[in-house]
Amino acid sequence: MGGRNTLFKVVLILYIGIITTNPLFGAQSLDESLTAMAFALESGRFADYLVLLTPSLREKEEGVVESYLDDLGFETISVFQTHGRKVFENKTSVYCQVLYENEYSTLIEVWHLTLIKTDGGWKIDDKQVTGTVRNLYKIRPHSTCRYRIEFQGRSRLL
Repeated sequence: MGGRNTLFKVVLILYIGIITTNPLFGAQSLDESLTAMAFALESGRFADYLVLLTPSLREKEEGVVESYLDDLGFETISVFQTHGRKVFENKTSVYCQVLYENEYSTLIEVWHLTLIKTDGGWKIDDKQVTGTVRNLYKIRPHSTCRYRIEFQGRSRLL
């Protein structure tokens, strides 16, 4: 009987430790909510990302981010907050750069997020992709060859 009781306690302690160290658990502050969003996207936990959205935005966003990975062949997502932030009492505006990458290219989007304060913390209420989406291609020149690259009328010898 003592073995089962000890096993139960160990499992319970591990479970509580995992939940409380998860950035998605109890995200209360604005920074914690944004960190949870970045963590969910970068770790491929798209269901956790959707939980951070208001129901109306969740409907629009469902499958959008995943399509970049599945349909366009990108392998990783990175999220970076920019310095522009407007904070009001119950609403805030934040800009993030989101990079989708694979071996050959990087797609860069700038997200303008509007977050609203709810009983459980902050939720993303609106997401707009601003400007133009940029796609950068990665080149890997052969180490023993010399190349001339032209960029907007300028050339440079590598």
